[in-house]
Amino acid sequence: MSTCFHIPLPARSDFAACFFRLSASAVVVVLSSACIATSASPQPVVREPPPSSGSAHRTPSAQTVTSGATAPTQPQPSPAPPGGPAFEEVRHTQPGSILGLDWSPTDNLLAITLSAGSLEDASRLVVYDGASGNELWRIPFDHGYGLAFSSDGALIASPHPTKRMVQLFDALRIVRLDSMECPPADYECEGGVHVASLPHERGFLTATFSEHGGSIFEWNATHGLMRSLPPTDDTILRIATSPTGDWFTMDLADLATGERTVLVREYPSAEKKCSWSGVSSAPIGQQNMAAVATGEEIIIYNVETCQPAYSLNGKQRDVSADPSGRVLAAMTTDFQLTLYDLQTQQPGPTGKVSSSSSSHRLVRMAFNRDGSLLAIAQDSDLHILRILP
Repeated sequence: MSTCFHIPLPARSDFAACFFRLSASAVVVVLSSACIATSASPQPVVREPPPSSGSAHRTPSAQTVTSGATAPTQPQPSPAPPGGPAFEEVRHTQPGSILGLDWSPTDNLLAITLSAGSLEDASRLVVYDGASGNELWRIPFDHGYGLAFSSDGALIASPHPTKRMVQLFDALRIVRLDSMECPPADYECEGGVHVASLPHERGFLTATFSEHGGSIFEWNATHGLMRSLPPTDDTILRIATSPTGDWFTMDLADLATGERTVLVREYPSAEKKCSWSGVSSAPIGQQNMAAVATGEEIIIYNVETCQPAYSLNGKQRDVSADPSGRVLAAMTTDFQLTLYDLQTQQPGPTGKVSSSSSSHRLVRMAFNRDGSLLAIAQDSDLHILRILP
């Protein structure tokens, strides 16, 4: 019997129906010219100060803990066997449901989107200093799910799930910019749920969520919508670009049969390159490799040949690799986390990532640019782990 979870969604019947049909075993990332160029004058917004800082814009000190968040736990280093990575944890609890997460590629800024809770309320974009876990700023915005920093770290993009646009924010000046909008004559163009940054020219890929398949669009922050890519027959659960920008992965689900696959497409041609059975995937560093979790093992594939290079023991169902390709994080459905050293292929100690929620919904795991920090968005809990050398 499928155990369905609840996520606040826009009142769009086909969009909402897809989410509610997805079982708890499926890890959902919700996580996504005639366009208005971002060179238009930015529109300032009223920014909400962090709950702990009164009217101040930034958290005044590293010791401040925001209201509604638990105080950081005393770091508990995990002893690692030879070759196995270790970590220590700092935990924060956030109001509302976390829908998206991404690290800036240029510094240790961590951004998340929080659920509005209802159509009458605005969503929240919240940015943290990753090293300390302190909240830096938050602003309300129209509904969004996934988010991604641009390749230069200057912009944050979040596609709208029901409107035909991608919302943009200036990550440096902390203002909301004009949105990238679909051309009026392009009736196939949509906003989407998932989004991934392309490693050049402030480009983004967005993907929709539908039980009838997924649509994929390429955007440019200067020129708006660039093109529509070939759609998928299965529902898109996640989209990720390789660090080199030569290919991208999509985690797919057939909602009728429950079959899960990972599809690799070349970029910019968008032609199919590889297809593997698996529940989640992660590009690995600059190595043209991808990790695929099957639920029974983790297989490391060579994307050039589409053949397996080696496998790791573990029944994890969600994976994330650090940009350097040194460490792979793998999580089970009951939040048991293991870090693997990809050079020695040795696992570190397994530790449980505690949750204050009963929904057991993992939004996403992601490493920062140098692989020293791992963020885990888990329903209303945000965990920041420090990877020990």
